[in-house]
Amino acid sequence: MKTDRWKLILYNVDGRKRTQLFDLRNDPAETRNVAAEPGQETRIRELTALMKSWMKKTDDAVDLDKPDWGLKPAADSKRGKSE
Repeated sequence: MKTDRWKLILYNVDGRKRTQLFDLRNDPAETRNVAAEPGQETRIRELTALMKSWMKKTDDAVDLDKPDWGLKPAADSKRGKSE
């Protein structure tokens, strides 16, 4: 999710969720992740809410409210449906 000033990236690799937050005004090259800095929790919540709204509007299959985001593990997604 990106605004004029902020860029939020959420990703889930092998069940491990990560958050990145960049201040595009002060760090346009996105070299400093500020997600863990004090005071960013509210901003992350607000941007996540915007992201969820956009995902719903675009019928994104990912559900950020589910523990696994509604995604099947990679091993399951490679198997055929008949298994």
